[in-house]
Amino acid sequence: MGKTEMTPPEDFKSKVLDVIENHINPKLFEHKGWIELEEITGNKVYVRFRGACHACAAIYDTLDSEVKPKLMGLVPEIEDVLIVEEVSSEMIDYAQSLFTARK
Repeated sequence: MGKTEMTPPEDFKSKVLDVIENHINPKLFEHKGWIELEEITGNKVYVRFRGACHACAAIYDTLDSEVKPKLMGLVPEIEDVLIVEEVSSEMIDYAQSLFTARK
C-alpha cells in the first residue's frame, strides 16, 4: 500500500490564495465585488463574498459557475468550496451604529 502525498498546509493555502487573487477576483472586480479566503478545514475551502457580491442574490450561481470550477480546477486537492454566511463584523458595526443614541 503506497502513501498518499499531502500538500503541506501553507503550500495549499498559498495555491488557494493565488487562484483567488489572480483568477477569480479580477473577474468579480468587474462587478464591484470579490471573495476572501475565510478558512481551510481539511481540503474544504471556505470563502466570504465581499463588496457588491456580498448582498447579491446570485452568489450561489457565482460560486457554482466561477469560484468552484476555477479553484477546484487549479488546485485539485480541494474537496469542496463553501460560502461563509455569517454576518460580517462590518454589518454588525453598521447595525449597532443605527441604534446608538444620538446627542
